[in-house]
Amino acid sequence: MTQSFCPECNFRIEIAGPELGQLLTCSRCKTELEVIYVNPLQLDWVYDYAPNKYVADEEPEQFEFD
Repeated sequence: MTQSFCPECNFRIEIAGPELGQLLTCSRCKTELEVIYVNPLQLDWVYDYAPNKYVADEEPEQFEFD
């Protein structure tokens, strides 16, 4: 088992066979975490982002071509 600590509450978390990008939840504080390094094991908060996703509050600008 590999171990690391929750960045939110510092609770020790043990994972058997961690994989990069693996998602998990801290059993103490219920924070959603992601494996960002495997050796040594490092966890970080899960960020809700999509770099190629278009998000806007209004209609996109229309372009006219000649």
